[in-house]
Amino acid sequence: MSDVKISSYDHMVNMLNLVSDSELKFKLLTMHQNLKDKIEYWPAAISHHHKWKGGYADHVKEVMLLGISMFNTINSAGERYSKKLNFTLDDVIIVCYVHDIDKLWRYKDMPASDYRRQEKYGAKIWDKADGLLYPDESAKVVQICAKNGIILTDEQIEAVSHHHLGFSLNLSSVYSYEGSCTGLAALVGSADMMSGTIFGKVQ
Repeated sequence: MSDVKISSYDHMVNMLNLVSDSELKFKLLTMHQNLKDKIEYWPAAISHHHKWKGGYADHVKEVMLLGISMFNTINSAGERYSKKLNFTLDDVIIVCYVHDIDKLWRYKDMPASDYRRQEKYGAKIWDKADGLLYPDESAKVVQICAKNGIILTDEQIEAVSHHHLGFSLNLSSVYSYEGSCTGLAALVGSADMMSGTIFGKVQ
């Protein structure tokens, strides 16, 4: 058994290769390669979770792994009860992969003089990028994907929009009578929350 550690970036390559649509797979892998430096550098957040160099890659890898595992488990259980999921493994992989992709442009490095704070906080310090207007996160994700030739379906966009589940500020929670998220959104949101709360505090 090999003891070679696979990077989070390469883990994502392996999971993107599971996408069944060959044209879409090529576009995803091309975008992934083009964004490699950003993916391996930026944190997933600067205060809540995965707030270390490369934290973005670690978080997205975990969300993809959890999403794929939950899909396979639920799909297998559904078959035993003659129930069928109304979304595919491709949907899960794509949404888990792009759900936070806007964060690759959200932060900036702090000046070198502020690195003295690193010892206190135990991590490199970042700040919000200058002039960031915080447009709707899902709109930014859709825009980034479209620039790379990846057109998300309505169901995928809805899942991106609801990936914080009940923690979204401007969207109904999974329990709301006025509009609830889909099964795809519930699965991705669960994977996102599990990554952030279970794995996101310690590097």
